[in-house]
Amino acid sequence: MSKIKETIELKPDHGCTRGARDERLVSSGHECPECHGNGFHWAEDPDPCSHGSIKEPCSVCNGTGKVDAVVTVHWQASEGRSKV
Repeated sequence: MSKIKETIELKPDHGCTRGARDERLVSSGHECPECHGNGFHWAEDPDPCSHGSIKEPCSVCNGTGKVDAVVTVHWQASEGRSKV
């Protein structure tokens, strides 16, 4: 599905060993896949007397034409054998 390729290097820092176990990464400003960056869709006018179309804001990007990718990493202990 995704066409933009970005590499994320995951490396635990001291923060994840002191209780801050979740990390949030945001990649913003991607073109909305639903409206193709237009921010709207054409829809039938609900007025029966009108025979035209109206613009409706895209429900995915809320009319901005852009979406953000949000990745949450949860650090936890491995389930392998203890080294102790």
